[in-house]
Amino acid sequence: MGKTFYCICKNPESEAYHVFVCKLNLLTKKCYFVNTTSICKSYILASDHSCVIDCMSAKEAREECAILANKGQLICPECVSNLYR
Repeated sequence: MGKTFYCICKNPESEAYHVFVCKLNLLTKKCYFVNTTSICKSYILASDHSCVIDCMSAKEAREECAILANKGQLICPECVSNLYR
């Protein structure tokens, strides 16, 4: 099993960002979702999702969440807390 990465995607209905577990395909160098349910388990990825950045480490995802929050964006607090576990 490969290294775990994270993607941050925006819920188009609530405008809140959620974090998803991803993996990197070493052959194609593309990131793919391990599960379409966010790590807080409260949001299922919509077909019209928009991801901020794909394939981030937990540290990078925490930093990106902080940047978005400082810009006034809604971030799922449970998703962020899961990045610290």
